[in-house]
Amino acid sequence: MDKTVLVFGANGKVGSHFVKQALVAGYKIRAFVRSPEKYGLSKNPNVEVIKGDATKFEDVKKVIPGADIIVSCLGNPSKKIFIMEEAYDNIISAASEEVNPPRCLMISSIGIGGSS
Repeated sequence: MDKTVLVFGANGKVGSHFVKQALVAGYKIRAFVRSPEKYGLSKNPNVEVIKGDATKFEDVKKVIPGADIIVSCLGNPSKKIFIMEEAYDNIISAASEEVNPPRCLMISSIGIGGSS
C-alpha cells in the first residue's frame, strides 16, 4: 500500500497501538512526536519520525503535505490541559489549506473510566 498516515501522538498508549496495526496493514507512517529519542519504532523503514508540538500551528503545517490520512491519538498531558483543543484546531486548519485535504480521524481515550 502506498498510503502515508500522519499520526499525532504516535508515542502514546493509543497511538503506539494504532501505529503497529497500521504498519501490519501496509501503511507508511509519519510519526509526529514531542520526543523522538523515546520513540520505539524509529528504526522501522516504514516509519518517519518527526519532532514537533501539535499546539504550534507552524509545526503542524509543515508535516501535513504528503499525508494521505491524518490520525490524532493525542491525549491531554497533565501540564497541558487543553492540548487536544489547540492541536485539533491546528490539524484541521492546516489540513484544510491543502489542495487535496487528507482525511482526518481524531481518536481519544480521554474520559474513559473517569480518566478526565
